[in-house]
Amino acid sequence: MSGEYSIDVGSWVDQARCRLDDRDVFFDGDIAKNGVKGRNSHEAAVEICSECPVAERCLAYAIKHDCNDGIWGGLTSSERNALKRRAAAAAIRSSIGNR
Repeated sequence: MSGEYSIDVGSWVDQARCRLDDRDVFFDGDIAKNGVKGRNSHEAAVEICSECPVAERCLAYAIKHDCNDGIWGGLTSSERNALKRRAAAAAIRSSIGNR
C-alpha cells in the first residue's frame, strides 16, 4: 500500500483490491482533522476494503508490523490500536482464568 512498508512481492498483496485503486485514499492523513475530504477518502477506502478478498491478511500485517499510518484491512490507525488493546486485555483475562 505505501512505499514506506516493505511487503514481499508475490504475497497476498497481489490479490489486494487496493492495488487497482488510488492509494492516496488509504493514506489521507488524520481522518478526524481532514474534514470532508478525509471523511470521503475514509469512506472510499473502507468500501474498497469491504470488497477485498485479503482484507483480514492486510489487517493482520498492519497489526504485526505496527503500521501507524493509513487504512489497512478497513481500519484506521486508531481502530487498529483499539483492536490491539482489546486483544491484549482478552489475553490477560484468559491467562488469569487458566491459573
